[in-house]
Amino acid sequence: MAIMKVGPIAIISGLALAGVGVAATLVARDGKPTVTTESAAVGSSAPAPIARADESADAERMIVAETLDTGGENAPAPRFAPASIDFSIGSIDDLRRDRLSTPLEKIESVAGVAVETKVWVATADVASASGVETFYHLKGPLTCGRIGCDLILVSASKAVLLETIAEGVSSPQIDTLIVNQGTDAAVTWVFNGSEFEERR
Repeated sequence: MAIMKVGPIAIISGLALAGVGVAATLVARDGKPTVTTESAAVGSSAPAPIARADESADAERMIVAETLDTGGENAPAPRFAPASIDFSIGSIDDLRRDRLSTPLEKIESVAGVAVETKVWVATADVASASGVETFYHLKGPLTCGRIGCDLILVSASKAVLLETIAEGVSSPQIDTLIVNQGTDAAVTWVFNGSEFEERR
């Protein structure tokens, strides 16, 4: 009732103050209502929290858009090694398809060995040669020894880039392979433009 005695200006000011207070209680922060007093709402000159959330969301959308922008069809492919080389079970037919006659002859030289040999296959871009390379890890009686099993890497053009014995393989960067990493039998191989060479 004190507002009525002051006059019309005080009534308008009181209504504006009440409106700001109601609006302040409706502003959401992270989906939860924020409860504030009328005096706090009037005294604050900072922008509403919802505006800051929108600005950060716009910034995130811009970063994602820039990341997805490949620059068109002629843009160079990114040159980094895969995070991991994931093998899946294949078959002897995969070796035939890539015309790998030497391991095929070795496996088929003894009756019954082909059935006991598991062919594990992985594809990854690990070399600066064009296309994606294919790994063959041959696990069987004639292809495994004390420090691992036959590992063959074939280019997209079906050229053999690497033949070695390994228990495991990783690619920390493009054109570099490490077999048996973390063991006494670890070996680093570096691509020289036509094949992988052993580095000591």
